[in-house]
Amino acid sequence: MVLDITKPKDYIDLATSLSKELAQSAVERDAKAGVPEEEINKLRESGLLPLIVPKQYGGIGATWIDALKVDYIGGR
Repeated sequence: MVLDITKPKDYIDLATSLSKELAQSAVERDAKAGVPEEEINKLRESGLLPLIVPKQYGGIGATWIDALKVDYIGGR
């Protein structure tokens, strides 16, 4: 399946998937402390970082409501 990151359902699905993946190693990662470079790179590669940046500035142009849904997913 190819995700269209500009569609709310797709970036919510992507955020859910990424959250589950990162949660698997969260305890180990926290115990080590330091900078979680691999996880940071996965977040960058996901395409979610420019979620609320307006389209005219190169972002996705999502609403704050959509961004908060993604934030909620990550905080579960």
